[in-house]
Amino acid sequence: MASGSRAQSRGFSASIECWLQPWCDHHGLDLIGTKLEVKDGILTGQLATKNCYGSEKVRRIREIYNIDECEHIYAYGDSRGDKELLDFADESFYQFFG
Repeated sequence: MASGSRAQSRGFSASIECWLQPWCDHHGLDLIGTKLEVKDGILTGQLATKNCYGSEKVRRIREIYNIDECEHIYAYGDSRGDKELLDFADESFYQFFG
């Protein structure tokens, strides 16, 4: 890593954000996941974003972060929906928990 830089951890999941946010907050992780649509404080039953699955994970990473500033990208996955993210990373780790 370059002088003054530090490792940063992010959580990317196809799961809905409101379900994972407390866990990510507890562990100091930023979260990017699938958002539910809320109108007038009520869940509509619809998604507010595309499901953060497969290629959508990589698309969001590229949209939100300047990848050129990353020296090395590690990714961890446990499902088919992580394949594109694992392929995108410099180093990837896969463990199925089925």
